[in-house]
Amino acid sequence: MAVNITNFNQQALDQQMYINSMRRAQMMSGFQGPGFCPSQPPYWQQGHGNLPYAQVGDGGFLGLQPRGGYGLDLNGNGRYDAGQDGVLAMDLNHDGRIDRSEIEGSRRRLMSMGGNYDFNGDGKVGLFERIQGRAYSREMRARDQDGDGRLSQWEFAQAGGRVLVDQNRDGNFQPWEQHSPYNFPTPGFGRGSIGTVDPFFNYTGVNHRGNVWGGGFPGGGFPGGVYY
Repeated sequence: MAVNITNFNQQALDQQMYINSMRRAQMMSGFQGPGFCPSQPPYWQQGHGNLPYAQVGDGGFLGLQPRGGYGLDLNGNGRYDAGQDGVLAMDLNHDGRIDRSEIEGSRRRLMSMGGNYDFNGDGKVGLFERIQGRAYSREMRARDQDGDGRLSQWEFAQAGGRVLVDQNRDGNFQPWEQHSPYNFPTPGFGRGSIGTVDPFFNYTGVNHRGNVWGGGFPGGGFPGGVYY
């Protein structure tokens, strides 16, 4: 009996292509077959709004005045929530930690980089705010080494950038709550790293790394899409 070698080879090739496509689909959805245990948490990129007028703690005389910071809306609800959202700040004096004055100084510098000199949020720009804002704009242009109007992950890190997360919700940021822009906690027990800080368009890209046991993705559970 004659055997059609061409048809046999084509059937084997089609079967192997089918198996490969199923494997790719499993990897892209984060599943590894029955019993499901991802080999590593999926990654995805997401833009988060900046909150330049976030009230991140108490300050002033006897701690009775709200203290501002440049918030990062990690949970995406449009407001600052201590313990869930971050605060972008820079170690301006290079002493290895972020203090209260640097939180405010960083807020003003990032706002100025985006062209917003209304530091007190009263809807108008006074003479002192304009002078200070222009000086901060020049400083931030020097930190923006590729001149694209944004701070890349590397540029933010070179500027002494940190992501502060008030995990105990006491209105202060202890050294263990001051995280590298390459690795900081996000809502749902996930981790993240800064992608790009864009004060002009008022958003920051975050590279998320999910929690394999659920809760590390927006809304909890596991993703159904493609993440990178």
